[in-house]
Amino acid sequence: MDLYLLKKLYELFEIPVYVEQDGKAVVSLPEEKQKFSPFFCDPDFAEELVLFAESRNTPFLYLEDEKIYYGIFCDVQKNVYFFGPLARKTMKHKEIKEYLFRHQVRVERKIMKCDLGIISKILVIMYYFCTGSQMEHESITIETRSTLESRWNPEEDLEHYQLEQSEEGKSHNSIEYETYLLQVIRTGDIEAMKRLMNEETLDMDQVGTIAVDSKKQTEYLMVSLITMSARAAIDGGVNPEQAYAISDVFLRQLEKCKNAAEMTLVGAKAQIDFTELVRKAKIMRSRVICVEECKDYIGKHLRKPFQVGEIAPTIGVSRTYLARKFSEVEGITIQQYIVQERCKHAANLLKYSNYPISIISEYFCFSSQSHFGVHFKKLYGVTPHEFRNQNRYIESK
Repeated sequence: MDLYLLKKLYELFEIPVYVEQDGKAVVSLPEEKQKFSPFFCDPDFAEELVLFAESRNTPFLYLEDEKIYYGIFCDVQKNVYFFGPLARKTMKHKEIKEYLFRHQVRVERKIMKCDLGIISKILVIMYYFCTGSQMEHESITIETRSTLESRWNPEEDLEHYQLEQSEEGKSHNSIEYETYLLQVIRTGDIEAMKRLMNEETLDMDQVGTIAVDSKKQTEYLMVSLITMSARAAIDGGVNPEQAYAISDVFLRQLEKCKNAAEMTLVGAKAQIDFTELVRKAKIMRSRVICVEECKDYIGKHLRKPFQVGEIAPTIGVSRTYLARKFSEVEGITIQQYIVQERCKHAANLLKYSNYPISIISEYFCFSSQSHFGVHFKKLYGVTPHEFRNQNRYIESK
């Protein structure tokens, strides 16, 4: 355990730290409030998380409810590190009092709002210094009480989704927010979606009451969110059947959620996944557009000498990218496609004209008649002369 590093991290971020070993506190920052830590005052809660931390080999974030969360990991000496409590968004005084009462904390204390990205980076730093194991902060998972009890494992493997897929979409009754959210999904802007989820938006309390029960209210909001996200994804170019099938998966997952916190995570995952689907759909379309533009260029220049390297700059992509994407889509190289197209057009002239084969080969820019013959036979299985004899078109009188 690196106590010096823990203290420096606390000085920088003022995030409470509590380290426990064998049921006893070995570190508590700030020190003057050790006896007012929820892990000290509520040993049953601490024991529950300690047991789970000891069963894992990586750090994780524990989401206690819609607002309160902690960063937790266990080192090789079985020290369990708790960072928090922290708030995902600004908490009202009443909400803080309810939290303190729940964990039998008798002295009022603030609960700092902190971005999940900060605490996740602190976790991986401390985890590295304590264990020597490296990991990316994006790979940190989010757990809830349900995962502690049953290792929640829905269709989309939600317990392992990355940090950027974790924040809830808030205040869906805001026209401006809703309009922007759906536009982000339609355009497949995954970075904008991550930024949107990290912004402070309208508080959930400002959402109009559509159900007396808070869990039911969250469920209704998430159903609306998932439905709108699916439609926005379709507008963005995702196959409707695919979008509706994924929407159904998320809606079924909502039924399995035990609290509002889990529901907001499902809603957040839906937003990210639909945005990612649009992004991939646009990439696929851009691939096809890129390839089609390449084929158009070739079609216009079949009877002119040109180099393959001339195509990419003309249509505005890199040569490497075009070569790779063309092969992926067409299954052959650009050069092979050029030869194939020239032979196909040459075959029409062999069939419908009396031009000498030497003229036809020169017309389609083959270096020689023999060169034309080699490629033509490779494609059609016969020489140009044999093809003409077998397929000559005789005009009826």
